[in-house]
Amino acid sequence: MKKTLLMVIVAVVLSACTLGKTETPPPTPAPEKTTPANYMAPNAVKTEAGTGASGSAVEAAIVAQSQCNKALGDLLVSQEKAHKAEEERQSAVKQVDQLKLELAQAQKELADANKMLMEMKGELDKWKKDVLGFRKEIIDAQAAQMDALQQIMKVLGSQLSEPTDHASSGPASQPAVKE
Repeated sequence: MKKTLLMVIVAVVLSACTLGKTETPPPTPAPEKTTPANYMAPNAVKTEAGTGASGSAVEAAIVAQSQCNKALGDLLVSQEKAHKAEEERQSAVKQVDQLKLELAQAQKELADANKMLMEMKGELDKWKKDVLGFRKEIIDAQAAQMDALQQIMKVLGSQLSEPTDHASSGPASQPAVKE
């Protein structure tokens, strides 16, 4: 940019000289070095070639423009990252809502299953009680049958070797019948 500006100035000067002007312009006096007011600090702008306040305003503007462009690029990148992060956040919120619904459904099903298991346990306990009660009834009924058989055997005139124990009734403990 610096070179193109210098080339443009040189081209303008050369074109002015070639237009047929034979007079030479008066020499321009050397610019006086002005000192800035003491309330203004000199602007030291870092350029690619180095640092210094000796750069021209054009160079400072060029540097400021490049810094502005860089900052603008960084801003766009940051905005894009923020936009992506917002989309991810919204996606995560939707996913959390879906998972909450699934969790509520699973908890409801678990409560129903737990209730059903409690009912089944109650029924099983009742069944055990009934079976054990029937078992006692069956034992009592078998004992009554054994007593009835013993009385029938006495009436028929057979001898019983020893009285049988009603609790341990089985095929081996049945009395032998004489014919």
